[in-house]
Amino acid sequence: MAAPSLASVFHSASRRGFPRYPIDVLLDVVALQSGIPNNMPGRCCDLSETGLSAVIAGELIAGQAVAIELRLPNVGVPVRARAQVRYQERLRCGLQFVGLSAEQREKIRYWTAQSGARLNSVEARRVEIPTPEPPVVATAPEREKRQRYASPPTPLSSPPPAR
Repeated sequence: MAAPSLASVFHSASRRGFPRYPIDVLLDVVALQSGIPNNMPGRCCDLSETGLSAVIAGELIAGQAVAIELRLPNVGVPVRARAQVRYQERLRCGLQFVGLSAEQREKIRYWTAQSGARLNSVEARRVEIPTPEPPVVATAPEREKRQRYASPPTPLSSPPPAR
């Protein structure tokens, strides 16, 4: 049986149109809940020109529209955008920008260039996974040799003393 492949893990990183950069900044998320704006604080974990990953102190639903605001280091004004929730697992969620203006996109590009931001580790390096070698099957003479030199089995309890 072949070993399970990790190709799907690496495929998801390679299908992104823009690289993701790790970042740790405060983030405000505003979501409408029953028609009332609900402001939820969070932390942005990584950022790209098309979206971000964040830890949010609140529950979001995949497909939900939200407004976000975050302050990038070395960028004077905050990035404000609309986004769509792509997923939420526990507190972590993925947000995809919707209709991001050229000005907001330029702020993100400026931050990546000025900060010397590094790519996320999965995207920065492609890991080579070695192909597993098939198991070695012992031939009949090798099995006989192993059995000949094997030590005799030890009893679970010692035999009763002779009288």
